[in-house]
Amino acid sequence: MSLQFETTDLDSVDPAYREYYVPSDNGFRLDVSGMKSRDELLEDIKAERAAKKLALDRFSRLERQERERVRETPPIAEPEPVPRHPRDVELEAEHVRKVAEYEAGLQAQVTSLRADRDEAALGRVSHEIAGKLSIPGSSEVLLPHIRERLTVSDAGGVFTVTARDVASLEHLAESFRSDARFARLIVGASPADQVRHQQRVNESLGFTAAPVAVTRAQFAAMTPAARSQFARNGGKISDA
Repeated sequence: MSLQFETTDLDSVDPAYREYYVPSDNGFRLDVSGMKSRDELLEDIKAERAAKKLALDRFSRLERQERERVRETPPIAEPEPVPRHPRDVELEAEHVRKVAEYEAGLQAQVTSLRADRDEAALGRVSHEIAGKLSIPGSSEVLLPHIRERLTVSDAGGVFTVTARDVASLEHLAESFRSDARFARLIVGASPADQVRHQQRVNESLGFTAAPVAVTRAQFAAMTPAARSQFARNGGKISDA
């Protein structure tokens, strides 16, 4: 049988345990050392809550006071910069100057290397074109004329040598072949060679070559195959 801590009637308590109950405000309670009644426990809880509320009120009051103190406290002035030693300023300026000189030197080297690369590439392509066009011993005459028509390009990160005012290096070579000023220096400048060359050019461009006139002496100097080709191309013989 379980024992009740408090009871209003001892008749509900086992007779063997009734002697352990003592009168209380609500009837009888078990006389146990160190135990408190319900009312005493409630009072303790109320006292604890009151102390807690008091502590919270005090904390809120202190917090408001601290905010007001911070708001009223003037801001701390920024400390004055520590003056630098003149030697430090001098060393820093010298370092900046040396770095700038070093970078300028590197840039000058890059520029020089690019110029050397461009000149070497232009010279190589000029010699290649002159070698293909000129008769033996005349390439040096053609070189400056070819060189001035060439340029370099780094478009898209690709280094190339291109020709000015024409679509390609092949078109540049053809312009020299068809230029009367260089006729004596160009390989295949004879009348028959000119006929064959003009035919190839016209075929590549998609139109029929215009008739070419040669003297009787020039026609007589042609090989039989060249005469036949000359006639097929509509060539004419002049009396001059």
